[in-house]
Formats: sequence, structure tokens, C-alpha cells
Amino acid sequence: MTDLLNAAPCGFLTFSSESVIDFANISLLDLLEYDADELRGRRFDSILSPGGRVFYQTHLSPMLQMHGRVDEISLSLRAKSGADIPVLLNAARQERDGAVFFSAILVPMRQRRRFEEELIQARRAAEEATEGQRASNAALEEARATLEKQHAELLTLNAVIQAQADHERNIAERLQEALCPSLDDTVPGLDLDYYYQPALEEASVGGDFFDVFPLNNGRYALVVGDLAGKGLAAAAQTATVRHMLRVLLYLGEEPAVAITKLNDILASQALLTGFATLFAGVYDPQRCALVYVSCGQEPGLLLRAATPRTESLGPTGPVLGAFAGSEFRQRQVALAQGDVLVLFTDGLTEAGMDRRNMLGVDGITDLLTEETAAPRTASTVAQRLMAGVEAFATSAGIRDDVCLLVARVEDCREPHTPSANDAHAHGAAPAYESGHSAPNPANIESPAPLPAGRPRGRRLARAPKTLVRLVSS
Repeated sequence: MTDLLNAAPCGFLTFSSESVIDFANISLLDLLEYDADELRGRRFDSILSPGGRVFYQTHLSPMLQMHGRVDEISLSLRAKSGADIPVLLNAARQERDGAVFFSAILVPMRQRRRFEEELIQARRAAEEATEGQRASNAALEEARATLEKQHAELLTLNAVIQAQADHERNIAERLQEALCPSLDDTVPGLDLDYYYQPALEEASVGGDFFDVFPLNNGRYALVVGDLAGKGLAAAAQTATVRHMLRVLLYLGEEPAVAITKLNDILASQALLTGFATLFAGVYDPQRCALVYVSCGQEPGLLLRAATPRTESLGPTGPVLGAFAGSEFRQRQVALAQGDVLVLFTDGLTEAGMDRRNMLGVDGITDLLTEETAAPRTASTVAQRLMAGVEAFATSAGIRDDVCLLVARVEDCREPHTPSANDAHAHGAAPAYESGHSAPNPANIESPAPLPAGRPRGRRLARAPKTLVRLVSS
């Protein structure tokens, strides 16, 4: 029997009613790392963990004494090395030779305890996940409420923005009407037309502008300008420049004097956020002559009716509004019936795919001179020019504000012959068209004709296109 007990796959021991160990099988001795002599005579609770001892003394021993049996009691044994060994205990009271003793079977539960711990950890993780999900759901609900609130605020903001956009569009339309004057019968003897298109879609106006208006001495002003910036902010400054120039020219100031005063006011009072370029010409229908000042503006192009050449009316001073005290000169050019004056901003010359492939002044000149035999009116010149510009720009489009003013001389029965009285202020000798007589040829500054041999921009295919805001005379 002893051999069978020693070979059992579980621990077995007997102890007296006083809890003194009498026998322990080899399986238990190996489990506890004791020899038989070391364990025999020790109290049973001495091989229990501290918690197991308390449980034995308060529960297990009284239950054995009272009921004589316990089943499936979970305990922790304390090995000689100090390691705790979880076991499942079944014990029963027995009698032998009139003596009472207890026999106990102890089944190690390391795997079971590991499984139990894993189950406990899994349960704890599940509880934490559940709690995390509750927290996530609460956060999602809070986020949903926040999004709904923000959505409502966004709808309100969109309504405000739309109202503001409508208000700005209304302002833009009013500015458009003010900055783009009607050209119907504006200047006697001139056929006029224009094209205007802002770069920004949200505004009907930009930094480019033109103006045509009568002066008090029978002459007429032809103006094209370009202010730095786009949209309503630039348009507001455009209105300032436009109306100040109107006043100065209407008071009888010569163009160079008017531009000098305008520049000093703009620069000294910092009325511009940047600077402005401007071509201001004063046309005299009686003498069929144009006196002009060009402040850093794209050169005006003059297509002569009598010859195939195109003359360039280049700059006579720096940009406007940059520095007070800048000097501006004026030049005069004689016109003849059929001549066409083309004034434009850099939105045309900078049209193209990129900065390295722009149309330029040469390209504009080519477009103007390609069809010299075709009937020339201000409207046809403007239409053909803009069709060519848009064809050159292709898919890239025109990136900047565009302003174009075309004037064709229709009635010039008495071409002006320059005299010594035509010299004007600010030390600038007047310039007349090359080929016309002048009192002192040494002082004449002629508009520069474009050399026939100079490289031109590439020729453009014609693409018929209906122009917006194009008023035919």
C-alpha cells in the first residue's frame, strides 16, 4: 500500500487530530522539496502559506473536527524554497487502532491557477474594454453634439458670408459702373472700344482701370492704369487715383504737371498699399494730337494707317506713388485719320502658360499687325487682339486683371503741324511723330517705331470669341 501511495500522481499525507504530520508520500515530498524525516512530526499548518495557516486555523480545522470531511478546498502550500504551490485538498477523519487521524489528498493546481489568473485577467480586460467603450461612446456622443453645434454655426456663418458676398458683389457692380465709363460718342472724331476683366471671380473689379472724359478746354483724356493688388481693396484705391487725376486734368494742368502733383500726393500721404502704373493721354480733336505721360505702364502701341509700322509710346517717368518728388515728362504725337491707338495693362503681356512663356509686347504687336488689310474699327481691333491673347494663353488662362482701350481716329481733316508753342512743362521737350516737321528737330523726342527685324512672338491662330463687357461704337 505504501508503494502505491508513493507512486500516486498527487500528494498524500496523514496527520493527527493535533495536526501533527505522520506520513507524506514521495510525490508530496518532491513537491515541497523536503525529506521524509524533515516533514514527519511537523504541524500540518507549518507547510501552508501564511494565508493558508489562517484559513486552516479558523475554518479548515474546525470543519474537519465538526464534520469529519472537507472537499475541494483551495490552499497554498509553502515549499522549503519558499515558493507557494496552489493545491486542491480533500481530507477525511479516520480511526485506526482506536486513534483518530486525518488523511488528505493534495492535487497541485498550477495549470488551473494559471488558467484562473488568465480568466481573471481576461475578465478584467473585458471590463476595462467595456468601460473604455462606454467612455468612447460618451466621447462620440459629445463629439456628435459638438459637430451638430458647429454645423449649425457653420450654416449661420455661411449665411453671413453669403450676405457679405452679395453686399460686396453689389459694391463691385457699382464700382464697375463707376470705373468703366460709357464710350458712346465720348470723343469727337474717335471710335472707342474697350475690354475689361478682373482676375478674381468674387469681384467685378480689380486694380486695372481705364477712363475717358472731357476736359474744360475742348480736349479729352484717355487713361489706362494698373494698381498693385486685386479685388475690392485695389478697386477702392483705383477710384482714388482715377478721381484725383480727373480733378487735376480738368483744372487745366498739363499731363506732366498733373501726374507730378498726383504722385506727390499719393506718396507723401501713403494713399496706396503698393504703387500704380499709368498711361495718361490728352487728345486735342482740333489739332489731332495726343500729349501723354507714361508712368511705368506697358507702352501704348500706335498703328499707323499710312504705313505698316507700329510705334511704341514708351515710359516717360517712374511708377506712381512710390517716391515723392519723382520727375515725369510728357511727349506729344501727331495723329492722322485711320491711326489706331491701343492702350493696355500687363494682364495682356503676361498671358501665357508660365513666366518663361509669356506673350509680351512683341506678341501684342504681332497680333495688331497681322491683319493690316482687314477693316479696322476699334471693336474689331479689340476683338481680334483678345481672341489672339486667349488663344495664346490656352488652358492656363489669363491670370491677371486685363484692361484694354482702343481708339481709332475717324475724323482728322487738319492734321496737326507742331510749332514752337507745343513745348510743355517740366523741362521735357515735346515729342512729335517721326516724319512731321518741328521748329527745332534737335529737341524732338519721337515715339520709337518697332524695328521690322526685331524678333516677334509666335504667330497665333485666330479663335473667334465673343468678348464680355465690350461696347461697340
